[in-house]
Amino acid sequence: MDIAKIEKGYNKINLWLVVALTLLGLLLSQVLLKPNLVTPMVVSSIFFIVTSKLYGKAWKYFATNSPKVLGRFYLAGSMLRMFLAVIVILIGALVYRGDSEKILTYVAVFVVYYITAMILDCVYFFRIEKNNKINNKKI
Repeated sequence: MDIAKIEKGYNKINLWLVVALTLLGLLLSQVLLKPNLVTPMVVSSIFFIVTSKLYGKAWKYFATNSPKVLGRFYLAGSMLRMFLAVIVILIGALVYRGDSEKILTYVAVFVVYYITAMILDCVYFFRIEKNNKINNKKI
């Protein structure tokens, strides 16, 4: 499979996943009458769309220029995303300080998006690497 197609597929699946989570969250917000879910969903959606786009571009760069370091890239990319996520959570906690319910809601929503994004990354790139090894191709 072509590297550009792999990156495009990753970005497409990730966008669909973020949209699905956001729509599900908006439905849940309306059913439970919890309007305080909207802001965390917007922040989480923007964060994960931007970081996933950058992750996909970085993966494409490393897969094209130095495929032997992809294992280290997966580790470093996930760690960088985790550190950025912690920073965003801390900023959200500072914004909502004094209101523990909003802080817990913000963190819970963000963690749902984060875990979903990590599962997508693991499954998607595991399949890519597995297919790469089976076909004896070098990306």
